[in-house]
Amino acid sequence: MENSKTKFPVKVTMPPGLMKSSHSGKTYIIAGCMIPVPDGTTAEDMHKYVTYSPPKLDAKTWKVESSSGSTYTVTLRNGSFSCTCAGFKFYRKCKHVKKVADENR
Repeated sequence: MENSKTKFPVKVTMPPGLMKSSHSGKTYIIAGCMIPVPDGTTAEDMHKYVTYSPPKLDAKTWKVESSSGSTYTVTLRNGSFSCTCAGFKFYRKCKHVKKVADENR
């Protein structure tokens, strides 16, 4: 760790874990990247080296009534639509998603 230029704590968007390399013997925090930390670092010490901040997932939802009278939930999350109907689960597209997408152009 001497001469390390890493500024702590490092902000990460994946849950961190602790690992000791069997090849080099060095200790790392793994959170989508390998962050070298002093030997002897424990899980209780990780907050000194990383700050876990889960990504914010912006989502919009709509309730859509089907022609049969059932109600399905259409969700737009990170630019992708999904629907709770069986058709969407099987085909990855459905008329409920098309209706919401057409109404929100």
